[in-house]
Amino acid sequence: YLAWQNYTERLANAQRLVATLAAAHRLQTLRVQQGIESAESLAPLVMEQARADDLATVMEGTIVVKRLEMAALAGIAPDRLPLPRKGHAVVPFRQQPADAGLGILARRPDIVASRWRVEAAAQGLAEARAGFYPDIRLSALAGLSSTDLSKFFDPGSRVFSVGAALYLPLFDARRVKARHGVQHAELELAIASYNETVVAAALEVGLQVLNWEGLPRRYGYLQQQLAQAQLIERAVIARETQGIEDALAGLKAKADVLRLQESVLEFEAMVVSARIALIKSLGGGRDAVNLGTAAKPASDRKTGA
Repeated sequence: YLAWQNYTERLANAQRLVATLAAAHRLQTLRVQQGIESAESLAPLVMEQARADDLATVMEGTIVVKRLEMAALAGIAPDRLPLPRKGHAVVPFRQQPADAGLGILARRPDIVASRWRVEAAAQGLAEARAGFYPDIRLSALAGLSSTDLSKFFDPGSRVFSVGAALYLPLFDARRVKARHGVQHAELELAIASYNETVVAAALEVGLQVLNWEGLPRRYGYLQQQLAQAQLIERAVIARETQGIEDALAGLKAKADVLRLQESVLEFEAMVVSARIALIKSLGGGRDAVNLGTAAKPASDRKTGA
């Protein structure tokens, strides 16, 4: 859903860029017809238009794919899929949690399941070990002779009193030893699997944290570029209003802003994905992140138009 929402915003931005470049192309064509500019000056605008049209086409196709994916996950037809847009889905930057040690990984489902396997194997070993000791009903020992007691571990014993006294006799020592060995091996294997799962989880979290910590600086640089482009656009429009600049300069400045907004929107999708990946690597539910309310979208920021 978040990917669908981001692509929808990027499509709207791409469509504004297409319209802006089309207006610039019309003005440039008039200048060529009046002999102010050469015909070759149209080539860069045509190339820019083609790139913008291609970007919009890609966004349209991706939006359809995301919608089909969500419909498949929901098990309904695509035309019945409700897709309300609830604000701009940018996960805010947050500091690494203070308790980001190995203990924080305890909530991960794979680690929990692995720990349960260890506990189950340990219980199985305890049961196998208990097989070395017969479960004797003390009340049934009364009155047994020394002859009866000597037959406790005799496989051929059919003495009634012995059968009543011994609840789980150990008639085959080799079989019990083998069972104990198997359970011990299963416990060792479960422990090794658990340790491997913990190490892999710690590595995954470490990589996700490292990736997340590098994003704020890059996002700041993009925001600075966008702010400067918007400043230039406002200045060009002011000069156009005063008759110092023509409309073509304003359209080109607006196109620059829209191209930077595409970069910002694309990066914001990366931010959302990185944040979700970090939360998932921590086992989910790490903190309550409201994906529907955040900063004002780049596509809705003032462009001076």
